[in-house]
Amino acid sequence: MPNRPPHKSSNYVTRLTWNTFDWRKPSGPGKKEKGTYVARSGFGHEEWLNRSEWVFGGWRYAFLQGVNRQRKRLVGKTLNIRLYTINPMKERLYVGTLKSAEVIHDDTAKRALTFFKKNGLIKQMNDEVGAVGGKSPAFSVHSGSVIANIRFRPESLKMYQEPIPALPSDRILRFSRYAMIRADSNLLKQWAKRTRRAPWQEPPLTGSVIYKRASRLVKMDRTEAKMEIEIKKTLEKQYGEKTVEAQRNFRDIILTTANRRVLVEIKASQDARQAIRDAFGQLLDYAYFDTGLRKMYELFIVGRGAKTPETQIYLDRLRRRFGLEVNYRQYKIGSYHLVL
Repeated sequence: MPNRPPHKSSNYVTRLTWNTFDWRKPSGPGKKEKGTYVARSGFGHEEWLNRSEWVFGGWRYAFLQGVNRQRKRLVGKTLNIRLYTINPMKERLYVGTLKSAEVIHDDTAKRALTFFKKNGLIKQMNDEVGAVGGKSPAFSVHSGSVIANIRFRPESLKMYQEPIPALPSDRILRFSRYAMIRADSNLLKQWAKRTRRAPWQEPPLTGSVIYKRASRLVKMDRTEAKMEIEIKKTLEKQYGEKTVEAQRNFRDIILTTANRRVLVEIKASQDARQAIRDAFGQLLDYAYFDTGLRKMYELFIVGRGAKTPETQIYLDRLRRRFGLEVNYRQYKIGSYHLVL
């Protein structure tokens, strides 16, 4: 029976197992899951979701555990899917979107299985599972739906360059199971707000891929989120609640008073130079890319490290040579003290 998607796609949210290889191959233990297939087998079938070079007839065939649990109800439908994950620290993270994914019938899944076998991909998947200590052989399959239960055009999958931590009020904090959850308009608006400026991953240019580890970035983001909450409260106390905005178009903090426009970028680094390096490009983009030079900001970088004489000389040089009003402030978590 051919896949005939409906004219209008349905919107869903689903969970991916944690992965530090950008969901291009299994990343092994350390996910800290309990009572799941991943916990028993050491990998999740969706860990190849972003393997963009595996294309058959113009389609990428892949597997989502959420679809697997509800496949009978969803088969033949076309879905727009928001993807999140839970890292080993139990944080919910926005990781990507998948548009117009078709939940495939058995005959289509069998053709996909034939393609995977013919091209040696089953063996490659088994080898990759074994390499990270997973249950091997992972795939001794007769059913195509074990390998693939969805298909999509390669350009339809957009993974963010970095996982984006959910804030305390975000609705995805309510979710934990591997299921397909209908996304209502409020959830979609919140998702769009959190990820509006998130850059996409670019597909690999060659077969040789450099994988970046996401765990350190997430730990830093967790600290930065705590700093942001405290700094927002501190500035509101000084200047008034209506003067302070957080996370508008991904700008950490915007302070607007009768005579000041201040843009604050927060970094968790305990080295002032590193914090400046990490924040500087973002500040320039946020201050000038969308708004133009007619709307001047005072630019503040806030980190956890003390400013050194060398970093002060560097900032002074930027002000003199380029006219950029760039400043650095140290913030100690729990102090609720910051002067801009």
